[in-house]
Amino acid sequence: MYKLQSLDSVQVAGECQLLYPASSDRAELLVAVRPGDYSATSIARAVEDCDVHLVNLNLTSARTTSGDLVVALRVACEGTDAVTRSLERYGYTVIAASGAGVSVGDEESRRRAAELLHLLEI
Repeated sequence: MYKLQSLDSVQVAGECQLLYPASSDRAELLVAVRPGDYSATSIARAVEDCDVHLVNLNLTSARTTSGDLVVALRVACEGTDAVTRSLERYGYTVIAASGAGVSVGDEESRRRAAELLHLLEI
């Protein structure tokens, strides 16, 4: 059996490190949600519908100019295109997104363009 400790006794490098552990294959998104429509479960479902793991979901104290809540997401993928489309299908508005690398959609487009050029050369 594990002995529970208080948060004061846990040694952490910093509060940010506790909330956002270091990871190389991650992307961050800020999502605007009307206060009456906020549901962490629904947001998680929208992210996981495109086979992406939700690493962090934090309701921030920030508000948009129209009064919407701002939710900070961290997902386990390099690009944000698929996650953005999925969130928008669920009725959420992605107001900012940043990723660590090239999105899957961009890579797929490049591959197909290269194949088309190859066919045109024949």
